[in-house]
Amino acid sequence: IEGLNSFGTVLYFTYLYFLLHFKFGFTDKANLAVAALLGFCYALSSWQAGRLAQRWGYFAALKLGFAIMAVGLLIGAQLHFAAGQIAAAVVVTLGMCFTWPVLEALISENETPDRVPHAVGIYNITWAATNAAALFIGGAIIEKLGYQSIFYIPVGIAGLQFALTLWLEKLPPP
Repeated sequence: IEGLNSFGTVLYFTYLYFLLHFKFGFTDKANLAVAALLGFCYALSSWQAGRLAQRWGYFAALKLGFAIMAVGLLIGAQLHFAAGQIAAAVVVTLGMCFTWPVLEALISENETPDRVPHAVGIYNITWAATNAAALFIGGAIIEKLGYQSIFYIPVGIAGLQFALTLWLEKLPPP
């Protein structure tokens, strides 16, 4: 699930700045302001999302996060003005707050203290490899499928993650 999450979010958030530049004329400074806004939203919201995840359960938080991300992406795909794209990106960011911290917590849950570094290492390699893959092929995807692909591919990924979460939730605990 982490690999899918990394690929989908990197594809969307990296190429969103190109979309804002090419479609709406955003400068580097304007894109930096958008990045700062999204970072601020993530920093404030991930802490609260982590607390809610502990209260509601990790799987409930993941499902909520994937659903919010999908809704934000679908809204973004329909909006053709800059403020709408930024608002949709804020929604996707808020959904992402329920995924990354929760996935990080899940990998170390029920691990012995000596196994935690190994689990975190696998998590980080997965995150980094799929992040790099999204960066590497994202331009080709946009060239072949257009900018709408930065919305619809991550929506499909969020749907797959939601389904995988439902499946994992039904498995007996390790």
